[in-house]
Amino acid sequence: MRAFHESLVEAEIRLIEVKSELRGLIKENSAILDRQKAQEHKINERTNHERVLRAKYRELQEATQSDIYSLSEEERQIVMEYKELPTLEALELEVQSVNARLEMMAEGNPGAIRAYQKRAGDIEKTRENLEQYAASLEEIKENITEIRQQWEPQLDVLIRRISGAFAHNFEQIGCAGEVQVNKDEDDFDNWSVQISVRFR
Repeated sequence: MRAFHESLVEAEIRLIEVKSELRGLIKENSAILDRQKAQEHKINERTNHERVLRAKYRELQEATQSDIYSLSEEERQIVMEYKELPTLEALELEVQSVNARLEMMAEGNPGAIRAYQKRAGDIEKTRENLEQYAASLEEIKENITEIRQQWEPQLDVLIRRISGAFAHNFEQIGCAGEVQVNKDEDDFDNWSVQISVRFR
């Protein structure tokens, strides 16, 4: 009984030492954790901005699709033909070419020409907006990756140190312990530190 009691006291002392060492490591790296929180805040802001841009992108996409559905079959075929043009500049050149041909028609309908020009302008503006939103989304993704690369390696190093000390101290009392970060690639709010302990 005395031997068991001594082992129990020794285990409790080692557990206290482990907790003390863990608190020391956490305190020692509080600056890193503060920077991590600041970077997470920036990432959350970028993520929210990305959601807004995605919503606007979907609205523009739906509006464009609605405009296409409202066209006549002949107009829709024209739009689909110009949709295959490789760049916005090529589309602008084609619009200018068609406008020039329409202006040369002696008996052209001025109202139809104006309607066509307005429609071509709307299509061009919508295409430009879609390209701008797509570029903004890509830029935000790159910014999130850049910010994450600044603090995530430090976090991984810190967690490995804590986990190593945690595992070492638990090994002294015949147990296994591990500390790791659960990373959710889609949402930083779901990140968490997991502490696993196995008693033998």
